[in-house]
Amino acid sequence: MFVCGECGRRYDRPGYCADGRPLAATDDPLLGTELGRYRLARLIGEGGMGHVYLGVHPTIGSRVAIKVLAAHCAEKPDLVERFFAEARAVNLIRHENIVSVVDMATLDDGRPYIVMEYVEGQTLGALGKSPPAGRLPLGGIVQVFGEVLSALAAAHAIGIVHRDLKPDNILVTAEGHAKVLDFGIAKLAPGLSHLSPRTRTGALLGTPAYMAPEQISGSGPIDPRTDIYSVGVVLYEAVTGKLPFEGETLFDLMRQHLEEPPVPASRARPELPSGFEQVIATALAKAPRDRFQTATEMALALDDAARGLPAHEWRALSRGAVITGGAQSVTRSGRRTAPPPAVTRRDPDPAPTVRASTQSPPRGRLIAGLVATAVVASLATVLVVWKLRTRDDDAAVAPPVPDVGGPIVAGSGSAADHGVYIGSNVQLGPNVIIGSAHAKQATATGSAAPRELDRKVDYAPKRFDPLAYLPKAKAIARQLLPDADFSELQFYENVQPDGHVDLTLPSESESYFEFRSPSRSKAAKQDTTEVGCYVMVYITPTGAEARIRDDDECDHPIRPPPRCTLAEVWQAAIALGEKADAPATIAFLPDGAWFFDLDHANRREDTEVHTIADCH
Repeated sequence: MFVCGECGRRYDRPGYCADGRPLAATDDPLLGTELGRYRLARLIGEGGMGHVYLGVHPTIGSRVAIKVLAAHCAEKPDLVERFFAEARAVNLIRHENIVSVVDMATLDDGRPYIVMEYVEGQTLGALGKSPPAGRLPLGGIVQVFGEVLSALAAAHAIGIVHRDLKPDNILVTAEGHAKVLDFGIAKLAPGLSHLSPRTRTGALLGTPAYMAPEQISGSGPIDPRTDIYSVGVVLYEAVTGKLPFEGETLFDLMRQHLEEPPVPASRARPELPSGFEQVIATALAKAPRDRFQTATEMALALDDAARGLPAHEWRALSRGAVITGGAQSVTRSGRRTAPPPAVTRRDPDPAPTVRASTQSPPRGRLIAGLVATAVVASLATVLVVWKLRTRDDDAAVAPPVPDVGGPIVAGSGSAADHGVYIGSNVQLGPNVIIGSAHAKQATATGSAAPRELDRKVDYAPKRFDPLAYLPKAKAIARQLLPDADFSELQFYENVQPDGHVDLTLPSESESYFEFRSPSRSKAAKQDTTEVGCYVMVYITPTGAEARIRDDDECDHPIRPPPRCTLAEVWQAAIALGEKADAPATIAFLPDGAWFFDLDHANRREDTEVHTIADCH
């Protein structure tokens, strides 16, 4: 039998498909058949527990990944239940950095299958084995792990612990974004236990190289801090190219996890900033109480560690990624004209490319559309059974550590250092002040975190550095929406040629950072009412003011921190003929480009505006 790997059509002889693609010989009886609405075109992954196929809709060409449980596993009811539990767990979490499941059913021969979104990219494990430039760039690592931790935060918040985090369960898209998959052996909180079978006595679930000490020994509950340890192992491997523990036998490997400290990551990567090493060390603490207590806390610490990384470290974490530059013109009506042909560069740190227009820009916020990314699903759950001490694993589970409102403890300073809002009406840290009306309401009703808060000035108003402050702004935003992530920034009529912002200058518009909540954005798409999916962090001479903003679109892309500094944006504008005789308006747009303008009230109608590609 011969099958087209793109559309799944079957033929009885070799040659080419009707669309001109060569046919592939196969003895797999499923290839070329239809499961539900999709035709199986080719095998894209396989393992001991099953196969993953590319499914193509015969009429409209849409693609999915279809995971089919192996026949020998389908004979075991507990494995079938765990297979379907993955679909149930994923659809409870509903996070954009988790591979979504859209359907599940059973073949005529009794084998179950689930239909998932198709993600084009590679697993983190595949990227780490042969990184494109010798080592994975630290900035790209921060981008991916920030999204992984955001996905885990959403899972933990509803009582789901992944329990099998490893590089092969993290997909990286062609643009360097993360997708977590394989919740087949996830630990569910007692209230969700009906979604998954109980773990049999003495069974150990997970992958030994990435398992936390409490998973191995059975000495403590499996909770979100268990996932934090696994993320620490994966982060160590991504940064150094090595595992922190590598025993000659399974027993020796597990003993090292229980007893031995890891070799410092800086020995394998001497240029590693100390902040990264501290994040890894904290995540790999033997005792859960000494680790980061929440995924959000670890993500913020990783953001802080990345501060000051050189531009070349912010390459996308994907194979074959190249640097593209380009520019667009902005008309006075706000419409963007078509960009010129992209200039492809392989220089890791190219100069920004710019183009001038003779139109002035619109006032107010600058809006760009979201570009959707297609994705490939990976392989089935890995189940490792190891006979240990007798215990009922599920019965021993404590309620999950909440990822919102928990105290900051190990590894990144005290709660007072971070000024974290905890619980419904408790304020920690000298710099955070909740608006009085909201504070009174929270105290009286015990409601969740407020919709706004103020932070006393902790920067120099006349020499404010937006990119240096971005991690703090993100931390402030996450006090209101815990999964909020960076989308755009704008500083209006106050950016000096050296890149610093003078916040004391008069301005017609506010200067701000914008952050978007993925979980709130999904709610907005499912509801006709406006949902508070954005956090605006306004920067003023007297302090930062954070507000949740309602929106019925919630479509601004989440972006990694900008690569260009504001000084570099200024220099690009000067190269185009602008004179450094007045402060500029500079914004980092949702489409990933910089906007530069000197069009203030006293300038001509035909003044020039520039859109500048971000440095990569």
